[in-house]
Order: sequence, then structure tokens, then C-alpha cells
Amino acid sequence: MADPLKPGDKIYLEADDGMYVSRYNGPYIQAIKGGPDPFCRFIVSKVDDPLGIALQADDGKYVSRYNGPDIQAIKDGIDPFCRFTVWWVSGATGETWLALQADDGKYVSRYNGPYIQAIKDGIDPFCCFKVHRLST
Repeated sequence: MADPLKPGDKIYLEADDGMYVSRYNGPYIQAIKGGPDPFCRFIVSKVDDPLGIALQADDGKYVSRYNGPDIQAIKDGIDPFCRFTVWWVSGATGETWLALQADDGKYVSRYNGPYIQAIKDGIDPFCCFKVHRLST
């Protein structure tokens, strides 16, 4: 199992296709960058659920399920739509991947190319993200 995420951890998330998850064109969250840049950095916040986290984007906004399955960095504070349950998934080669379950029970997934949505009923390879921690 991977080291648990702690409040204040600064992370990058790498999608199954090797692209980095980024805030893109305003609040939109997409797996669209070939390498990490400042728009790919998220800060972990803990919530009252022991397995839960919230993610704060580079612009200070919290990542949220918004308008159904869309995932956007759009909230000024943490509300129920910003809370994600953390699941650690072990791969066949020993790598550990992060999967996030949204407030509605759906898993966050790369979908239809670079788009990130809470759309899956179960964890599949498109729901697995490699966590890169930034040194402080």
C-alpha cells in the first residue's frame, strides 16, 4: 500500500496514458499535459471522513464534482461535492495507483480522451492515477 496522503501534501496525478492531470482553460480538469507544470499541482486537504480528501488546485479553488459527472476546480471552500474517498489499487507489476470515489459513489476516470469525470461504477484502468509527491 502507498503512503497515505497527508494534509498539505503537494502532488501531481499521472493518468493511465502517462498524461498529467491539470487545471486547463479555467476550472476544467483534464489529463492533458505531457509533463507536470504549475497547473498540475494539487494540495491535499483532509475532510472528516478518515478515507476522504479534498484537492486544492493551483489557483486556490477546490476540485469538485460539478454539473453531474464533470470534475472542475471551481469551489472556494470544501463542500460535499469536493470530498473524494481514496482507494489504493495495486498493479500486477507492484505499482500502486490512486483511485478517487466521488460523493455520488462514482469513480473519477479519464473519459473520452483527456476529460476527467466521476462516471464509472467500478474501478478500471482509466480510474487509476499515479501519485507524484513534490518535495517541500
